[in-house]
Amino acid sequence: MANLHANAVLPEVLDLLDELHARVNPPGVLLERDDNYPSNTELAAAQADLLRALLTDGEVPEGFDPKRLRVEANALLNKRRGVAALLRPDIVDALGDRFRPLFDTCARAHPRASGSRARDDTAAFAERAAVSGELPTPTPPRRRWWRKR
Repeated sequence: MANLHANAVLPEVLDLLDELHARVNPPGVLLERDDNYPSNTELAAAQADLLRALLTDGEVPEGFDPKRLRVEANALLNKRRGVAALLRPDIVDALGDRFRPLFDTCARAHPRASGSRARDDTAAFAERAAVSGELPTPTPPRRRWWRKR
């Protein structure tokens, strides 16, 4: 097989790597592609598909191991939920055993926007939980008399 570095990796090459890995555990493998890259539009679409699979339980894109992708998706969700719990333990206390399933359902339906902060994400969850009746409507914080407006 000639490697012109201009095309996607051939399935035969990946099969050969699978065979190699079945026999030995190489310290690493480098697959090069020096030319004929996918367009930025194609790469952006592929990235969007991957993010959708990771963050919203979307369809697993071609070429990804579904089990590994689900492991990573669960790790990201656990991290997001853990940060929310650290920021707002009052919500965790108020919801009790319902916190995890409610947060997970909300997180899958509402992925974090690019550039958003964890505090905003957690506040949005609290607001959605209040609107749905799962949490009491939050009261605005009292203005301290010594602070200027």
